[in-house]
Amino acid sequence: MNTQKSLGIITGLIFIGISIYLSFEFIEINKNFVGRFGVGWVFSTILLRLLVCFSFGRGLQLILKALLPKLKGAFSFIIGFIIGFGVSFISPIYAVDYGDYSDNEISLNTSDFNEITQNQYSSETAPYLVCFFTTTCPHCKAACQLLGFMHAAGRMTKVVLIFPGEVANREKFVAENDGLAFDAYSVSDKFFIENSGGVFPSIFLVNPDGSMNKHWYGGGLNYTALDYLATFK
Repeated sequence: MNTQKSLGIITGLIFIGISIYLSFEFIEINKNFVGRFGVGWVFSTILLRLLVCFSFGRGLQLILKALLPKLKGAFSFIIGFIIGFGVSFISPIYAVDYGDYSDNEISLNTSDFNEITQNQYSSETAPYLVCFFTTTCPHCKAACQLLGFMHAAGRMTKVVLIFPGEVANREKFVAENDGLAFDAYSVSDKFFIENSGGVFPSIFLVNPDGSMNKHWYGGGLNYTALDYLATFK
């Protein structure tokens, strides 16, 4: 194998390596990009996915050009780009990253909520989040970490966390998942199930007048939802 072919293969492998690295570090890279430049999550994630696709496509193109000189470069790039698109989802946060997956199936009982919180949020002037989390739920942990990051970046409205069970478990959860800046309450299992709908996380965006703005179940708090929440800060 001559030097030119070897260089082409090595360069191609570097591009593919960059693509795979970006995919595995997808969440952290997006956090840094959103935090530093103030862009939206949807824009940031699409841009990063395109970069992953391009890097993989270019890498495969260079490798095949070195090994199969007669193969058309455009064809190998397109194949690599398509493979790169799949690679960009190596480290997803949500089953569906984009689109509005909120629902209006249930509403938060604001009377019970105000009683639990001693009316601390009855005079809010902007919509605020009420999040029903359990301490063992993976989606709850991911959501809390993202909300905590957005709060630290100054792009998140007020957040209230509601947990069932013991205070010690709640405190451990918020400490480990960037939730220390949020108000957190422990409630009875009965209150938790009746108000959350029984699926976790259950996240309500509550208007200042107590009406429901939006509600998300499970992994529905995706990139589109995070951009929507940022508009209230």
